[in-house]
Amino acid sequence: MKIIVPLLSLLSVALFATAALAYGLVIEHTPMIQFSSRMDVILDDELDDDHIETLLQSILAMDNVLSAEFIHPDQALQELAEVLGVAENDSSILMSLAGDQNPLRRSIRLGLVDARLAEETAVAIRQMQGVFRANPIWEPIQ
Repeated sequence: MKIIVPLLSLLSVALFATAALAYGLVIEHTPMIQFSSRMDVILDDELDDDHIETLLQSILAMDNVLSAEFIHPDQALQELAEVLGVAENDSSILMSLAGDQNPLRRSIRLGLVDARLAEETAVAIRQMQGVFRANPIWEPIQ
């Protein structure tokens, strides 16, 4: 019995040390993410231009909103094509979606004053009439 207690203690310390080492390796090699200072606000399809302008002004009046830019679905499609490496004159399926076939919604791209308040800001925007979705943008910590 006298040998078992120290052996169990030693085994416990070894397991703890192994777990701590493994945790350190995982943290070291896992990119950390945080909210960026940007947010995308996706709009309901039914909104007319006047309501969009009113919504844009309401969002701009919020304390944590630095800037707001309206994004037309065709602009969003072009940006998506750039991200995916599809040329504008490409006859791919993606580029055939321009115009009336475009499935992307109108949106507002926001610049935020404080990224730490991104989720709080998104919650407030989601409550506004005409907002389909408000999503803070996540990005790796540099």
